[in-house]
This record gives sequence, C-alpha cells and structure tokens, in this order.
Amino acid sequence: MPADTTTLAIELFVGLVAAAGLVGWLIHRLSLPIPYTVALVVLGVVAGVVLPIDIEVSPEIVLLVLLPGLVFEAALRIDIDDFRRTFGGDPVINANHSMNTENIYWGRDRLDGSVLRWLYGRMTPWERFRGHEEGSEWFWGDVCRQRTRYVRNFTFDGIDTLKINPAMPYHDPRRPYVNLWFSSADGSDGRRFTELIREENVARLERENGCCIVYTHFAKGFLQDGRPDPVWESRMRALAKRPGWFVPASQVLDHLRERPGGGGGGAIRWSERMSLSMRWALERLRDRRRAQNGKRS
Repeated sequence: MPADTTTLAIELFVGLVAAAGLVGWLIHRLSLPIPYTVALVVLGVVAGVVLPIDIEVSPEIVLLVLLPGLVFEAALRIDIDDFRRTFGGDPVINANHSMNTENIYWGRDRLDGSVLRWLYGRMTPWERFRGHEEGSEWFWGDVCRQRTRYVRNFTFDGIDTLKINPAMPYHDPRRPYVNLWFSSADGSDGRRFTELIREENVARLERENGCCIVYTHFAKGFLQDGRPDPVWESRMRALAKRPGWFVPASQVLDHLRERPGGGGGGAIRWSERMSLSMRWALERLRDRRRAQNGKRS
C-alpha cells in the first residue's frame, strides 16, 4: 500500500474511533435509550455515505492500527470467569491502571497521613477511584480479595525494591480488600528503564543480594526508528548474561512470602507504610517539578 494511502487509512481510522468515543459519551451523558452497538452501526452507515473513500485495508493496517485497540478493549471488558476459563486460573496480580475509575485504593486513597492525602487531593482534584467503595457501581473489592493474590502499589526510583520495601508482599489492615501489596522499581518508559539498569545499578543490586521488580510500559519510548533503542538493548543483553533469577513477578513474590525468616505476607508496620507513602509522594513531586522546568526551557 502506498505511504500516502496508509497515512490516510490511519487518519480515517483515528477519526472514526474518536467519533465512536463521542457517540458513547453522548449516550451515557444524555441517558439515551439506544444500545451503543446500534449507534455504532448508524455511525458506520453515515460514514460510508459521507466519506465514500475507497481504501484497501492491508494486513499491516490490521496489525498496526486495528488489532491493538481490539485487544485492549477485550482486556478491559473480560469477565474474571472468562479469564479463568481461558487461562486456567484467576489473575495472580492486579496492577491499577492510570485513570481507571475501578482502581482499588488508588490516588489519595493509597496514601497514609491526612496531610499527604490532602496535598495529593489538591494537586489532582479530578481523580476519584471507587473500586474499594462499597455501594459504588465500580466496587469489586470482594472479588479482588477472593480471587487476586497480589496488587501493585508504589513505584520507586531505586533498583533494589526489597531494600525499599522489606515487608513485601505485605497486608495492610487499613485496606482490607487487598490480600497482599507489593512495590516496584519505576521503569515506566524507555528512558527510566534504561537508566534503571545501568551497569553500576545492576552491579550494586547483585553485590547486595537485592531483589528488583520492575514496572514498565514497553510501548513507551523503547523504539528508535522502528527498532529497539540500542542503549537499552545493549544493557538488557548485558543483564541477561548475569547469574540472576529472572522470573515473573508473581513467582518472586511467592518466594519472598515463603522465604525462611522473611517478613513477607504479614501485616506491614505503620512506620514502614508511612515511609513508603512519604518517599513515593516526594519522588512524584520532584518528577513534576522536573517536567515543569523542562517545559519552561
């Protein structure tokens, strides 16, 4: 497919997705007695009449543009029973995702201390998460407690997650709908991940017999001109040659929970939980200031 035709197809698709989102918002906002799927059919018919463009939908367009959105939508709507039937068991880990209203104990509700919670609420007044609020249409705390073992909470800049949070995985009696929480190292994009696995950081982690669980989005900044960032790739190859234990996070957490003499699995002390809240809040404030200074420069 010619490049200009591919670009036109992508732009058309993005426009249709935006229109579909607007239709869904209007139906919800105005409480219209119209099924969303019927409204989408009407939108498609109208678009076909108003935009009589003949575009070939190639396999590349399907893989690049259509498939990611369909997979993401399916993941958002999958029922936990369907998940069990498909994968043979319940999800072991839940990671709250950004701005999802059904997030459990998220936003200001993940923090301890009235001052911290007030400050966070002032900085992000638009955030409200209701997954743990009984009576809310978004409530699923009972399901989380019954069928999910671990939930990720704070992310930190340091590579040794266990050094920062020795009690993980831990139970927090003040947040009873989560069985066990854990922290992670912040590798949220390509730049942070690449910085995290610098040679000196990995060497120190190995020397101190530490433990690192990394949180990341591989869709954010890991590619350059369609290929893996060379610095990141080089550091990952060097990391793979080390005698580390590279396993899924759930397996690491199970090991920490069962290790002899370890504190994993018990109730976290208030002092450690408060320390985690303070450290996370200060690191996020610093990141925000750096971002603001970067925009000014």
